[in-house]
Amino acid sequence: MLIKYIRSVIFIFYFKDFLANEMQKSNNKYTLEEYKYGLDILFNTLGTIIIVISISLMFGWFKQAVITLFWFGVIRFFSGGFHFKTSIACILGTTSIIYLILFLYMHNLLSRNIIDILYVISLIIFMIFAPHNIEQVLKVKINFKYVFKIITIAIVLVNIMIKSDLLTLTFFIQSLTTIGFRK
Repeated sequence: MLIKYIRSVIFIFYFKDFLANEMQKSNNKYTLEEYKYGLDILFNTLGTIIIVISISLMFGWFKQAVITLFWFGVIRFFSGGFHFKTSIACILGTTSIIYLILFLYMHNLLSRNIIDILYVISLIIFMIFAPHNIEQVLKVKINFKYVFKIITIAIVLVNIMIKSDLLTLTFFIQSLTTIGFRK
């Protein structure tokens, strides 16, 4: 089984390079590296979604997995955060983070008081550090960073009304990726 998985991963990397070359040949609008970067983002996102959804179906956590994936992606888009160096590390790291959130939530491992504390901590972390590392990823101008910060904080504040423990855990874990690694 592991050998089949490794073969699949190798195939995807070769396919990605082939696809980037073909796209660049047919449209010189972007460089080959830009096409590869865009395909990396696409394959990382799809790979993570496929793995998380597949495993969540086995555990009966489908609804919670979809909610977590969606809100993790939304808050991460606006708040930025740490990025892994390789595609496989990104897929495995993000999948692990999503499953940490789901495991903590589904097994009710945190008390109401802890959840409330995590909510406040995540809000403070986002206020201080978000957005982090979005200049290189999204090519965002410095004046838009404040818009991203406000959107990030607004998303977290909406959870006061929703009172979702799942969202609180999602936002807290994502907020941790914005700490440090500053230039």
